[in-house]
Amino acid sequence: MKGYRSRYKSTSVKSDELDAFILADLLRTDRRNLSAINLDTPFVRELKELIIDRERYVRDEVRLVNRLKGCLVDPEALEFFDNPAGKVALAFWEAYPTLSDAKGLTVEEIKKFLAQHKWYRDQDKVAERIVKIVKGNTIQVLEDVVRVKSRMFLGIVKQLKVVKELIAEYDGEIKHLMEGCENAGQYTSLPGAGLVLGTAIYTLFASGMQFNRLTDIRAYVGTAPVTSQSGQFKGIGFRYGCNRFYRNIFHQFAFCSLRRSQWAKEYYRRKRREGKKSLGKGGLCDVAQ
Repeated sequence: MKGYRSRYKSTSVKSDELDAFILADLLRTDRRNLSAINLDTPFVRELKELIIDRERYVRDEVRLVNRLKGCLVDPEALEFFDNPAGKVALAFWEAYPTLSDAKGLTVEEIKKFLAQHKWYRDQDKVAERIVKIVKGNTIQVLEDVVRVKSRMFLGIVKQLKVVKELIAEYDGEIKHLMEGCENAGQYTSLPGAGLVLGTAIYTLFASGMQFNRLTDIRAYVGTAPVTSQSGQFKGIGFRYGCNRFYRNIFHQFAFCSLRRSQWAKEYYRRKRREGKKSLGKGGLCDVAQ
């Protein structure tokens, strides 16, 4: 709508009455350039909304993980586990929120704790690392600070566990719905896509949107750059006008495909050698195909 206003007014005048007139006039004069919008089926709408809501919980998880790291009374404890917000790590934090709580633990006791939570990989290495960090700690923290921050820390741990459970429930529901879709495997089996990204890509092509050309799809999801050319000048810029939900999905898919697709990995490395930045504004998504 914003682009059409300049066709009728030379100033930035905006009103509901003017917009209504522009829409009515466009239907009269530019009907041949407009395409009908077909609504999504209830099945596609449900899948899309599930993925959008799941993404909100994922963002909550990221926010809580950052708070968890910032709230640790003993920063050295972050080195206990490769993923400080993993299932076993959260269980450990809940049982031993501070280094002083874990001071009396032995290697065997930690290995037993890990086994109880079904952690069998590198038990000796993890247990020895925890004991070494605990015994090597020389930082003294005021007791009142420890009590206050450990309470906050435990609260964040509990929130994280709930959010993770909710995300798992969403994954289960998405999987259940996709099991009834005949061609779901075409999307979930894409290199690096998996269940969630594959389902999101499926909702794009199963939606009511009609794409006549590949460039139409790329413009809609925001992976196609915007080219401005006049005379000898030619500029390539970032595309802001697009469906941001699908732009985020395809950016995630591009990164995830690097681990599974040799072609994607080679393409990424080639563009990095050319001086391109990572995905995002001014990055690889701006490269003209």
